[in-house]
Amino acid sequence: MKTVFTILCALLLNFSAFAKQKQPNIIFILIDDQGYYDLGCYGATEIKTPRIDAIAKEGMRFTDYYAAAPICSPSRAGLLTGCYPRRVGNHIWVHRADSATGIHPNELTLAELLKANGYATACIGKWHLGFHEPFLPRNQGFDHYYGLLHNLDPVEIVYFEKQGGVPLIRNGKVIKRPADPAELTRLYTDEAVKFIGANKEHPFFLYLPHTMLHVPLGVSEPFKGKSNWGEYGDAIQELDHHVGRIVDALKKNKIDDNTLVIYASDNGRGPGRNPAQKLRGRKLSTSEAGIRVPFIVSWPGQIASGGKYDEPVIQIDIFPTVLAAAGIDAKPEKRLDGVNLLPFLHGETSGSPHEALYWRFLGQIAIRRGNWKLVSYFAKMDEGELLRSDPRDEMTPLRLYNLKRDIGESQDLSQQEPQVAA
Repeated sequence: MKTVFTILCALLLNFSAFAKQKQPNIIFILIDDQGYYDLGCYGATEIKTPRIDAIAKEGMRFTDYYAAAPICSPSRAGLLTGCYPRRVGNHIWVHRADSATGIHPNELTLAELLKANGYATACIGKWHLGFHEPFLPRNQGFDHYYGLLHNLDPVEIVYFEKQGGVPLIRNGKVIKRPADPAELTRLYTDEAVKFIGANKEHPFFLYLPHTMLHVPLGVSEPFKGKSNWGEYGDAIQELDHHVGRIVDALKKNKIDDNTLVIYASDNGRGPGRNPAQKLRGRKLSTSEAGIRVPFIVSWPGQIASGGKYDEPVIQIDIFPTVLAAAGIDAKPEKRLDGVNLLPFLHGETSGSPHEALYWRFLGQIAIRRGNWKLVSYFAKMDEGELLRSDPRDEMTPLRLYNLKRDIGESQDLSQQEPQVAA
């Protein structure tokens, strides 16, 4: 009887552990300012990204995925709230070190919902969503934080000159000051690998927003001069190496089969040096190069390997999709603009997830509906690049593009297709 009792207890414990692991681990790797073209699996020939390309081969690559905004803070606000940035008051510009605002404490974030449903949560990397206590990661649903709250560009580091530079922080404690851009990709990954190992026995959410590829670029010695795209390409290849370390950590801890891995960029960068990059515009622009970015999803046994998804989707869809993957319902009072993509990816629902996608940033408006995109600029524009915003400027005439035939937005069809424009 004692032996039978022991066996039954072991079976129950194993069943309990299995039941808990039915909720997938979730890893979201967010790259800063990486353009749509700038991976091997998206066409880049100047760089080698075998580890990221392998995730695409084992999962699904999206051809028409968009950032919620063409700049850092609004984009991240959309990701963590599942809402258009304008709805949550984070749509105008980035939060700099002197900003009095951030994600409102009353907003329900993805991390808060996952944490409330048994997930261990960590944000490792660049935050950029507010710097006063109510806005900080550990007050927005993250158990653990390690990284930089700020950018390292000249307009932000000026605020830290008297303190000795921008600090690298772990849970409120300064680890190093000033932060060294060349170390960050490795240090973030070191911290992420530790978190994965420490939480392998229960579901976790790892949000890994890298500081790279934002300027100033940082490349460690082993990766300098290794690409055919200068420092930018070197930084991408270093990121690829460390993305591979995350995948290796999942396999080492035997949890790779139960982990949803997402790779994306927060906004676009600009045309690559290869003529194969045909997108118009750049970061800060609602032209395609400013908002259309890489997006790769891998989930063994749940998302078919080697797949490609061509319907338009947007960053705010990640919130409801991750919740659905975890079997969690958003609270009834939580307004979401995003759509759960899983039924579409599984082939259970046909058509496009969205009737239309919408952007408004500074003096620019863009709407995508099917293959059509309608744009208007209140600001002066030149080749899709935002030069300045002046309220005295009159709104330019509407421009209409068919992205299926003209991904470079070179032919305005508003006169030929007035009903579509209307």
